[in-house]
Amino acid sequence: GFSAAGLRGGRQKGSNAMAESFAGVGRLDYVGILGLTAGGSVYFGNSGQGRTLGDGTAVDAGTLIWEGHLEYQARGLDLRGLVAMAQVDQAAELNELRGLTGSGSIGEELEGGYVQAGYNLLSMADTTHDLIPFVRYEWFNTQAKVLEGFSANPSNDGTIITIGASWKPLPQVVGKIDYEIQENGATTGVNQLNVALGYLF
Repeated sequence: GFSAAGLRGGRQKGSNAMAESFAGVGRLDYVGILGLTAGGSVYFGNSGQGRTLGDGTAVDAGTLIWEGHLEYQARGLDLRGLVAMAQVDQAAELNELRGLTGSGSIGEELEGGYVQAGYNLLSMADTTHDLIPFVRYEWFNTQAKVLEGFSANPSNDGTIITIGASWKPLPQVVGKIDYEIQENGATTGVNQLNVALGYLF
C-alpha cells in the first residue's frame, strides 16, 4: 500500500493483516523536569510480507522510521514539537510491484514534523475546564528522495498552518475547532475548517 503520498496505505488491520516478517519498535523518554517529556522512538521491519517479482526477486522492503518529540505543559502553557523521517529499501522493486511510474514513485526518504503552541486561558480560574487556543505549523515531504529516473510530485511537499482552539469540559472529553491553511509545491492546497469531538475511554 506504499505510494507517492506516503506509508499510511501500508497499514494492515486486524485479522486481515499479513505477518510474514517480524518488526521491532522502541521508545525512550526523559521526564525528569515537571511538565516536560522529551524523547524519541524508532521502528524497523520488512514490509514486503513475502511478495516477489515475476522473476522471483524477493521484495523485503526494509522500512526504517524514527522520530524525536518534545512536550511541555505547565502554568497554562502547552508546547509540542515532533520531527520524523522514514527510509524505504527496494523502492525500485516496490514501484515495479505496484506499477508506479513517473512522479508516482514511492519515496526512498520521507520527512516531516510540526511545532505547536497553545495556552489554557482558564488555567488561573477556579474551574476544571480547559480552553486552549493554539497555533500549529506542519511540514511534510513524502518524496524527499526518489529513485533516479523518477520525479517527485510537488504536491507531496507542503506545509500546513493550523489556527484553532480546544475545550475540555472533562479530562476525557474534548471539542475542537480549527482552520487549516494548506500550501504545497504544486499550489493545489485546499484550506479547510474542521470541527471535532473526542472522548477518551
